[in-house]
Amino acid sequence: MKIGLLNGNTAVSRTVSILVKQFLPRIETTVFGFDDLLALWRARPDMVASVLSYPFEKKSELTREIIDLLEIPVVILFPMEKGALDPMISLLESGAVDAIPYKMENGENGTADAVEKLARRIESVAAHRGRVFPPPRRTGSVKLPESGGGYRIIVITLSAGGVRSFTNLLSSVPGGFPLPVVVLSQLEKYILSPLVRRVSRGYPARVIQSEKALVPGEILVIPKDKSIIFTDDKGKVRLVPSKETSFSKSLISVEEVFPGEILLLVLSGELLDGEDVISRILRGGSDVLCEDPEYAVFPEAPKKLLSKGLCSIVAPEGRIALAIKKLMEKR
Repeated sequence: MKIGLLNGNTAVSRTVSILVKQFLPRIETTVFGFDDLLALWRARPDMVASVLSYPFEKKSELTREIIDLLEIPVVILFPMEKGALDPMISLLESGAVDAIPYKMENGENGTADAVEKLARRIESVAAHRGRVFPPPRRTGSVKLPESGGGYRIIVITLSAGGVRSFTNLLSSVPGGFPLPVVVLSQLEKYILSPLVRRVSRGYPARVIQSEKALVPGEILVIPKDKSIIFTDDKGKVRLVPSKETSFSKSLISVEEVFPGEILLLVLSGELLDGEDVISRILRGGSDVLCEDPEYAVFPEAPKKLLSKGLCSIVAPEGRIALAIKKLMEKR
């Protein structure tokens, strides 16, 4: 396996790349500068992963125009500072990118332990990305039935690797959804906030902050450290504290208010709890649509449900909107 360690042509980012490299003896690594980015990708199409250390001063930005030229995945290493990832959101949406934060204390290079931990994370991501992911088969625009097919709510789990699936789903239904959509997020705030800002330009989307009534077509996003509970049977919700990686409390609340009327979408992700609740959701007459783990960026979550028979239907990323339409038309 080959990895390019691309730095931002700053002293700090070059040092990070060089320090990380020494902890990856089993992987062929080469350190490049940010300005060599396009030349590298054109000259080395055999590379299976690249690592970019992105400088906070944003003297250069990767754009969609550049990402479209890529045939290899990218991992962004970025400083853990406010706003550092904002210019990268289009890359996160592409699905070719994982974002890995690092932190420098007062300009120092950090401890050897911290650098080694960073290197191990890169190694893990690179190994996972050693598979070649085919581009998603797109179905074009899909118009969903206005009735919503008898469902009353769509719930989406959004975690590692699910950004591309989520944004591609939205682009496949330009007319929006006939039902309220609740997104249960496990994304870090530095990824979630710019993502929601971008999505809200084309759809009524917001991160819920307080009590809110569900509205057909509106996308409500629940932060990772919160769950929702319903304050009445008409769909008014409020936030309560929750474990950072838990979907269970929100799913229980949704199932209690909308038994047999839920369409749950489980996208690419590493972690998924609440299997008992999901089983109850299925037994009650609702449906669970799982992203096809064969092509998911992180297949663990949908694969786990599929192995236990907890999926009503399985669809690859580019055909999720069409699968939703078919489920709605069947009911």
